[in-house]
Amino acid sequence: MRGQKRMGESELFGVIQDVSGLYATLMGMMITISFAMVAAVWSVLHRVGTGMKLAAFALYGVGMALLGSMMLQQAHLREQAVAAMRGLPGERSAFAAAFLETQQSGWFTLVWLFQHAAPWLLMAGVAWLLFAWKGREPR
Repeated sequence: MRGQKRMGESELFGVIQDVSGLYATLMGMMITISFAMVAAVWSVLHRVGTGMKLAAFALYGVGMALLGSMMLQQAHLREQAVAAMRGLPGERSAFAAAFLETQQSGWFTLVWLFQHAAPWLLMAGVAWLLFAWKGREPR
């Protein structure tokens, strides 16, 4: 540890806040491309062959994988910042103590589970619409 600078509480809170903002942005992008796929399925893709459906789903999957990997990177960065905050020497501020306490709550665990399940649920929904849903008959 000699010669290494430690981040303080406020810097770690800045990292955590930045990660939260970027995570929300990435989730918004995932929702957007999923709804674009829903619109594509509704309007065109439910009438095309399996090859076109597979190609569309593969391209959608690439986009979701890229965004998902960015989300995973941010999640690890956030975990490291929280761990660093727990390891800070000395007494914590009341704000930091309250923040760290919330990280152990059942509510936070539930939110964490939803955040990590949401991309998979979006992909499963799009896959079902694309490959199982029959659509309406053309008028």
